Amino acid sequence: MPFLPATRRDRRTRPVRRRARRTPPGSRRARGVRVALWTVVALCVGSYAASLLVPLYFQVQEQRLLIVVSGSMSPYIDAGDAVVMKQIENPAELRVGQVVSFWPQDSEVLQTHRIIRLEILPVLEQDESTGRMVPKLDEATGEPITRPYIFTKGDANDEPDPNATPVNRVRGVVLAVHPGWGAVLGWAHSATGRFVMLGPPLLILAGMEVAAVVQARRARARRPALGIERSQVDDLLFE
Repeated sequence: MPFLPATRRDRRTRPVRRRARRTPPGSRRARGVRVALWTVVALCVGSYAASLLVPLYFQVQEQRLLIVVSGSMSPYIDAGDAVVMKQIENPAELRVGQVVSFWPQDSEVLQTHRIIRLEILPVLEQDESTGRMVPKLDEATGEPITRPYIFTKGDANDEPDPNATPVNRVRGVVLAVHPGWGAVLGWAHSATGRFVMLGPPLLILAGMEVAAVVQARRARARRPALGIERSQVDDLLFE
């Protein structure tokens, strides 16, 4: 059976098979390296942002996140934990059994212990003649000035705290305990933590910028050579 020659229309209607472009192994490797580097950058920057946003979240809730550095309240609160504290406005809110953060008398180091007793005690002052501590008297009435005090004790301590604390030196009441948060936040806010979380992203971004500049210079260096080759080919064709 004779075969008819293919017409132009038949040639046009024939499907053209296109060869799939294969990605060179070098470009795949480079793409994987870029993805890995950007992942490291995202993890480091996200971790640092979280260390700033977590305390800020509690501040918005009118609370404070405090880091515990001692084990005097173990096992309820261990060293390295973080406690959520809410400031009290009325001393009448204090109750026996509450865990409070306060400044002991003659100290500016914040302490977190449990209230074991509440009492109204006279305010004491030193007598200049005898050097002894005596009740301070009200100038108008002549009566001793009294003030509410708290007696505290650490759960892990055998003895109560030696001195009573005026309620006006109580910073707040502990609402919740987050185990391990204090150690993580303390490290994140330290110089070492900031260097570990921010150093690698800065180095990676600087390296990627340098690599981009080098690649751009190499591409510009290749363009004149390609232009000469094309012009030579055009001359040969027109001769």
